[in-house]
Amino acid sequence: MTLELISDRARWDDFVESSSAGLLFHRWDFLKTIEKYSGYKLFPFGIFKGTELIALLPLFFKKANGLKLLYSPPWQKLTYLPYAGLFMGDGFARLNQHKKESYLDIVTRDLDSTQSMFSPDRLTIVLGTSYKDVRSFKMAGYAIEVGYTYVNDLRMPIEKIWEGLHQRSRTSIRSREKRPMSLRECCEPEAFFEIMRNRLSSEGDTFFNVQSPAYLRELMEHFPANVRMWFLYDGDELVDAAVTCEYKDRVMLWMEGSNSEGGNYSEYHYWEQIKDAHRRGFASFEYWGTEYKRLNFFKSKFNPDPVVFFGITKNSLKGSLAYTVYENRSKIPIINVLAKKMI
Repeated sequence: MTLELISDRARWDDFVESSSAGLLFHRWDFLKTIEKYSGYKLFPFGIFKGTELIALLPLFFKKANGLKLLYSPPWQKLTYLPYAGLFMGDGFARLNQHKKESYLDIVTRDLDSTQSMFSPDRLTIVLGTSYKDVRSFKMAGYAIEVGYTYVNDLRMPIEKIWEGLHQRSRTSIRSREKRPMSLRECCEPEAFFEIMRNRLSSEGDTFFNVQSPAYLRELMEHFPANVRMWFLYDGDELVDAAVTCEYKDRVMLWMEGSNSEGGNYSEYHYWEQIKDAHRRGFASFEYWGTEYKRLNFFKSKFNPDPVVFFGITKNSLKGSLAYTVYENRSKIPIINVLAKKMI
């Protein structure tokens, strides 16, 4: 077996920094904060080929009401993360296809070895957008799920990006530019959570109801240059709020919500964030979250490219039954209660 736990924070972060596939969500302090606020125990595995570290695999384990859960990242209502699964080192992209497949085979076999370590009833890993070849997982019996995110290429002139926006969005943005708008960076997680709870009040339990604002505050303290909060004002009125993640060459609009009943300010806010990221030389701007048609319709107005990412899952019989209960939780009230306890 080539799977080993890594306890050296510097070694871990050096690998994340050196790999183009390494994300802010993979950084040691980010993972330890997830562990602290999710109730899952972090197992920071490295995957080796001989003595060469070829991949990192952060896994989170938890026992809950008779179920053993192995996730990366943990349940979204606790972490609100798009990805945190395993990723390859930067040298992987330079390998020929034969060597790539031998490396992927090592990764798959090592992930399989976690089955004997943890005996999970449900294993779920969401891979970042750089992990494109999931055939080895499919062949090993993992179910493959396909997700999408939206990304704007910021390497083109800002005028070209502007021209790609939907005409109505450009009109809306121009109308807001005539008002006394100001975008201010701040650090008020409690106020931000309150805005998001009000915004999403019709959607039942969400991350903003389940998780503590201290989770976001701690991430901002660990990564002040990366995790940034923004409040948008129309005059003295706070009308919109957002949290962005900046890392390497990408800016992600991580969280965003309106605080106004007097119209839609999101288009203006998005455009201000895009312009700022473009001005500061970032290569791309990501709008995470494409699970709902209404959100996709809105975000598509900015003419982003849909980018694929994958999730892999494997269940025991007990895990399959529990997940079926969870998927049907809204149909029968008592199942809804049980599902919250299990997952």
